[in-house]
Amino acid sequence: MYRATFEAKWTAAADSSPITLGLGMMDLRGWTKSGSAVGLDLLQDATDWKTFTLDYMPRPDTPGLVVLLRLMGGSAPVTGTFAIRNLIVEPWQNETFPEYPLLTSTASLSDDGKSLYIMVINKSADRDLTTQLNVQHFNATKAKYYEVNGKAMNAMNQTQDDFVGRTHNGTPLPTPLAGKLTHTFPAHSMTCIRLEK
Repeated sequence: MYRATFEAKWTAAADSSPITLGLGMMDLRGWTKSGSAVGLDLLQDATDWKTFTLDYMPRPDTPGLVVLLRLMGGSAPVTGTFAIRNLIVEPWQNETFPEYPLLTSTASLSDDGKSLYIMVINKSADRDLTTQLNVQHFNATKAKYYEVNGKAMNAMNQTQDDFVGRTHNGTPLPTPLAGKLTHTFPAHSMTCIRLEK
């Protein structure tokens, strides 16, 4: 991760139109090729020197980064002085947090008591996880599942290769035996298992 710290100040001329000022960091390859950037806006509110911090987590294959000044106005002229000083961009490591489970789940029962829904999220970026579900007090005769996923954690539905969507839609599963059902949850997926009486 990279952290930018800087001070900024905007002095608008009396006849200036409104503007939104921002500073950003972006993958050296540009937004179109990488889809990776971060921005901090509303710097125009700093009418006196004010300190700002901006964090950016680049993609693993990022060859470098650029710092951008963002001017977002309309068609009317903008006049003023925008100053930045003490700009520092440096590698940054967040505080280390304790480990957490890669699989999380929740369940709900339909109003008529005939369908049990189990939602499972695999938070791993690269590991498919197989686990056994133990379902008590619900004798299922049918099971199927729905899954939403993309090719990678940073997929954002901007291109066909970047698709995020339904990868399974009511795909049958083996009927649970003695309330036990084993399933593999792909990396970075959200799965809904529906059990029916």
